[in-house]
This record gives sequence, structure tokens and C-alpha cells, in this order.
Amino acid sequence: MSREIQVSQCAESQIKEMRSLRRELVNNWKIEDERNKLFEKFGILIGAWQDSLPELRDVFERKEIDWLLSEDLRNSTIQDDGLRSTPIVDFTISASYRDEPALDLDGAPILRRTTALHHLAGRERSQWDVVASKLFRIYDKLEANYVDVESDRTHFHVACEFGCEEVVEKFLVAGQVDPDCRLPRTGDPALYLALRRGCRQVLELLLRHGANPNLMDAQGSTPLHLIARSRDRYFGSDRLDLMRVFFEIRPTIAALQRKSEQSSHDSNFPANLFEAYKDLRFARINDLDGEGNSALHLALLADATDEAAEFLLRRGADPNLANRGRGWTALHVLCARDHYSENLRTFLAICDEISQPVQLEVRDNFDRSPLEWAVSNCLPDAVNVLLDRGAQLSSFVFPAERFERRTTLTHAWRLRLAGGALACIERLQIAGYDFQQALSVMDFFCDHGMIERSRVEGARDWYNDEDFVAAARACPITRNLSLDDLIRLSPNQAASRLEPLHYHELAESWRRWDIPDRHAEACVRHLCEKASRPFFRRWALYPFWDLTHRRLPVEMCERIIEDLSNEDFHGIVVAERTVRQ
Repeated sequence: MSREIQVSQCAESQIKEMRSLRRELVNNWKIEDERNKLFEKFGILIGAWQDSLPELRDVFERKEIDWLLSEDLRNSTIQDDGLRSTPIVDFTISASYRDEPALDLDGAPILRRTTALHHLAGRERSQWDVVASKLFRIYDKLEANYVDVESDRTHFHVACEFGCEEVVEKFLVAGQVDPDCRLPRTGDPALYLALRRGCRQVLELLLRHGANPNLMDAQGSTPLHLIARSRDRYFGSDRLDLMRVFFEIRPTIAALQRKSEQSSHDSNFPANLFEAYKDLRFARINDLDGEGNSALHLALLADATDEAAEFLLRRGADPNLANRGRGWTALHVLCARDHYSENLRTFLAICDEISQPVQLEVRDNFDRSPLEWAVSNCLPDAVNVLLDRGAQLSSFVFPAERFERRTTLTHAWRLRLAGGALACIERLQIAGYDFQQALSVMDFFCDHGMIERSRVEGARDWYNDEDFVAAARACPITRNLSLDDLIRLSPNQAASRLEPLHYHELAESWRRWDIPDRHAEACVRHLCEKASRPFFRRWALYPFWDLTHRRLPVEMCERIIEDLSNEDFHGIVVAERTVRQ
């Protein structure tokens, strides 16, 4: 028997088996378990297929092909190369199957139909973009922009989500879709679908074909707001790259003409064209989102890089624009955070360079200035920057109410707060501020575990533990001072060697140190005690003198309280306040 006859007989046998599976599928269509078994058999059949591929349209109906492809996605696994396994999709493409839409009585495609492409919704682009491209080789008719029965998502929406730029471009060039088309259920425009998946090429295509960069989603956010608030990269495109797209990509004349024709039916083409260009040219950088924040607010709130903030400022972002809810300007945002970065200094330098004045004294809806926020968040570097820039103390109100009980703090965070609070107060006093809120600050230290709890705890021998000593000697404070050295210094010696700012900076070092857990709490309290001892002692001196009815010289009172603990100093101030009231 010839080789050709053998191949023909084998192919006939395989096709016969495929038809048999199809009959079983039809007979058991409503029984899920049976359908699943038949799907497995179909996978085995095509996996062993060696001869000429069948004409699938002669075996299966359209809805059955849709089901097989959708089940292939549902059963897909990740292969060694990182790609998704889709054997039935691959077999269907190899068999040259291309979807043909059903037609209505007028010969128009029936578009209300759920396909395998719709089942990609919500899946990660990084794993499924190749699969989406494969499926578009099957569902390749531009006139058949199928609409999912449940979500109203179209094939065009799926192409935008999964970065299928060739498909998107074909839809747009053919004039089959509106580049601003929204998802009916969510109201999100196509731009948003591409943006959320980091599809830069699709973004550029949509904008060139006239997509409006200022359309808002259901939450009142424009694409620029979405980019600015994100802390993550978009599949290889960082925020700065995506921001540039919305300012550097201009719509084509053909796209503008379509927009002008949609907006007006009169013959005044030049005027309509100009209005369309004015509307679509660039993203409006100072628009507020649904929560009342501009892109600059969101970028700073999200800890955006200096480059992102600089880009927005150089494109015209208003640094003095207040958001709606809190009345915060960009300066408030930078000073109201719980940590300082060089962004504040960079921000002000950029504003100087572009000749954009920044209002230092502006107050938010809580009647707080940026300087007051910086002090309340214990940010000495921010306080220095603002005072050096000319922030006024004449209207400054020490934010005593902000020195209140906070959530549970880490050891490093308590060090940062202790040193930061003291350094801020010191800087304010150097600038001429008349500080009178010592008790509020003392309460703050006591409430947050930043003093030693008693003289008994202070006298414990934890710092002589062998494990602690070994670890502490490996922790440098300055070039000639280790953590072990610092702990063994007297309060006066420590005060002569270190300033409050040193303790503030210890917070970063603490995270790298290997302090035994059983001694960490005592160590942090001891360091905070040492940092704040000069402050507590200074502010307890005159209250102690008052409690003695000023019978003793101040110098003698100073010697009497010299060796007291911060806990004692706090008790003295509280007692004097009680007597006075």
C-alpha cells in the first residue's frame, strides 16, 4: 500500500474520531462533567494528530469552536518558556480556521456574541498578550467587533487591554470604532484600558487617532491622574514615559477632521478643526480628579520620583493649587508625610528655575501651614529648608495637638520621632520662636515609649549581655563612636558628643543593625532617653524651683535634679502645672 493511501486512511480515521467526539459533545452539551471529559479527549486527539489538518468548519459549529477555544484558555498552564499553553488555539490556527460572523436578515454581522477573546478580561497582560494575538488571527474580521453578552466588552477593548497594536490600528484606520469608546458597565474609555496594562504603543495609536486625553473615568480621574498616583511600573514603561505620551503625541489631521465633523454639521470646517485641536491637543495638567487632587498632588502623595514631579512642574503644573478635600498645596503634601526626602528641596529648586513663586505661608482647611505640618511630623530637614526659604514665625502656631498618641511604632520609628521632634524644636528656637509647649512634647515621649520606664529599668544590666555587647560594638554611630560606646556614656557626655539630629538619623542605621530582640526595647528607650535628657532637664528646672517656692538658688536646684530620669522630670512639670492650676 502506498504512503499516500496510508496517510489518507489515517487522516480519515482521525477526522472520523473528531466527528464522533463532536456528536457526543452535542448530546451531552448540558452536562458539564461530560463536556469536560470530551474536552480532554479532544486535546489528546489533536496532540497526536500527524496528518493533514481538518477543515474545522466542516466538523464543528461556530459556538462549539468558541467553547473549545474558551476551554483551552481555562485549562491553560504556564510552560517552561513562561508562555501559556494553548494547544487548541494553536491547532485551530494551523488548521487555517478563521471565524466568519453570523449575519442577520439584512446581511449585517450579528455582533452580540461572547468569544474566547472576551474571556481574557481581567487576566494579566504579561501572561496572556501572546494568546490574545493568537486569537485575533482566528477572529480577524474587522467588521465583526463582537460585544460580550455579559460585560459589553468588545474585541476592540480586548485589543487595547492586551497591547495588540496591529489589531487596534486596523480597527482605527478602518473607521470601525470610536477611539473614545467606553466600556458600558464601567464607563472607562479605551485609553484607560491600554493605560492600566501599560500598553504604550496602543496609547500612542489612540491619541494619534483623536482619543481625548482629558476624558474622566467613573471616579473622575483622567489618564494623567492614573499615571501620577501609581507607585508601580507599567510592564516596562515607567510613569515618566507614559506621562510624556500624553504631552508629545498629537492627533493627525484626519483624526481632527473626524472629531470636528462629529461635533458640528455646519460647513465651517476651519473653525471646527481649530476647536477640535484645542480640545485634544494636550492633557490638562491642573484638572482635579474626583477626590479633588491634581496630578502633581497625586504624584507627590504616591512618593513619585523627582523626575515625575519635575516633568509636571515644567509642563505647567501649579504648585500653589490647593486640593479640594484638605486644601493642601504641593508644599503641604511634601511636609505632611511621615518622612522627609530630598523631594522638597528639589521641588523648590525647580520652581525657582522656572520662575514659579511658591506660597510658603498658605494654610490648608485645617488652618495649618506647611511649616506646622513639618514640625508635627518631626521633619527637621524640612523645617530647615522652609525656614531658610523665608517661612515666617510670626504666624506660626506650634502644633501641640498633633503630638498625640499614634499607632504602634517600630523601634526605628521611635528613634526617628525622638530625634526629629527635638531637632525641630531646636531649629525653631534658633530662628527666634518662643517655645512654650514643653509639657506636650514630654507627654508625647512618655506616650510613645521614648523614655526609660523607671530607674529600675534604667539600672538593669541588659547592656552587659555578651550578645548585645558584640552586636553593639559592630554598630557605628560616628567614626569614633559605636553604639556600645554611646550607651556607656553619661547623659552629659552623650550630649556633648551627639545632637538630636544624630538620633533622628539613627533610625536608618537601626534597620541594618543586628540588635538581639530581647534587648531592642530597652536599647531604644535608653537612646531616646539620652537624646531627650537635656530637653527634659532644662524644662523641669524652673518648675522644680517653683515647687520649692523658690527658696533655693536656681543653681542648687540644677544640681539637685542633675541625676534624675526623664520620668522624674516629667513628673516635676506635671506636678508644677497641677499646683499652678
